[in-house]
Amino acid sequence: MVSDEIIHIITAELDDRDWIPLAIALGVSEEECRLIQRKFPGRARRQVHQMLLMWRHQQGQSANLNKLCQALSIIGLDDVVSSLKPGFR
Repeated sequence: MVSDEIIHIITAELDDRDWIPLAIALGVSEEECRLIQRKFPGRARRQVHQMLLMWRHQQGQSANLNKLCQALSIIGLDDVVSSLKPGFR
């Protein structure tokens, strides 16, 4: 399961343009993303954090670093993956 430390690192790395594509790549629904946006309007970091917590809760033990890195890579954030997994290319 993805640790709180990893969630905090990603929360710091992502901006308001990146979190919804990441959510979709992780299997979080667009409706769930809208709920997060309504709950935390104008607070992108809080939205990222909530989405990742939701994903981890929904996936349980399946919410692992490899799945998260795959999703980050799919949306073109290999630099974030590199910060999580040194040596990634």
